Amino acid sequence: MVKSVNLVLIIAGLAVPLGAASHARPAKCLLEVHGVTYIDGACDFRSLEDGTGSFQITGPKGTYFAYLYVEGENRATAHWNEEPGASHAHSPLGVLRRVGACWTSETVKLCAW
Repeated sequence: MVKSVNLVLIIAGLAVPLGAASHARPAKCLLEVHGVTYIDGACDFRSLEDGTGSFQITGPKGTYFAYLYVEGENRATAHWNEEPGASHAHSPLGVLRRVGACWTSETVKLCAW
């Protein structure tokens, strides 16, 4: 009985993240933070499928990635993993404004084409 309950909990836990983001598709991305380029070129792009236009970009080998959360017209906040290979986006990138395919601030440029 305990094993079947644990299995149900594991399966239920897996179902939530799978519905939260779409499959990655190839794109061209740019992530610059404080004048340093972390992603420039081929990347994986995932829509967060929340109806806002929010997305995730992941650079080659998953070394760096960022999440952008659209909060309104031409306004978003973003986070990134900052440490190469870190598994969570623990570092805030602040408030960004949309300029074409890019979201920018005085210190950040995050683009996906």
